[in-house]
Amino acid sequence: MTRRYTDTLMRISVLSCLGVSIFINNRYEQLVDNLLVRNHNLKLTCNEDIEISPPITKINQSRIIEARLQQLDPNISEDTIAKLVTSIVYFSNIYNIDPELVIAIMVTESNLNTQAISKVGAIGLMQVMPLWVEQLDWLESPADLLQMDKNIRAGTFIYRSYLDKFNGNHQLALLAYNKGITRVRREVRIGINPDNGYASKVLAQYNLMKESKIER
Repeated sequence: MTRRYTDTLMRISVLSCLGVSIFINNRYEQLVDNLLVRNHNLKLTCNEDIEISPPITKINQSRIIEARLQQLDPNISEDTIAKLVTSIVYFSNIYNIDPELVIAIMVTESNLNTQAISKVGAIGLMQVMPLWVEQLDWLESPADLLQMDKNIRAGTFIYRSYLDKFNGNHQLALLAYNKGITRVRREVRIGINPDNGYASKVLAQYNLMKESKIER
């Protein structure tokens, strides 16, 4: 019996224990993701309430995001702020993500350092891995990820894709953004808690910004 066949049987057995009838087809991964979201006994220890605000009205977005960035880094240049605000507001609307959550991810990932490169090779504001260059047609090389607009576009697209795969569950989407979706899926399937504190850190930064009042 091959390892792949054995692994498939194990997955079917696990899902069958959850009372689910399965057909092995190209919707398998989405079915698993939906089960992970619904089966709360498998996963997270970070239990804080998550209330992600819907994107604010476009009329006020730019001013609010500019104020947030100035709060986070009073020394940031006007030119950098202008570029950041444009990209954050635009791509958060395109991918329907609260722009302040996008900022919270940036702060956690790079502390708003546009030229950050991690020990494992993640690049830029949102610490996007170079492997995404082959999957995103607007990227020609890893160097493109050092450009603010392309990095923010890639990061928000990736986070939106994880959010969709996990049926809107921000904790799992954040963990997938940090650890990789394959690893998160694997850990949950075999009963390992995937929580490493990353989701809590991002959401704490997000909540801190929300609690910090600015004039709208």
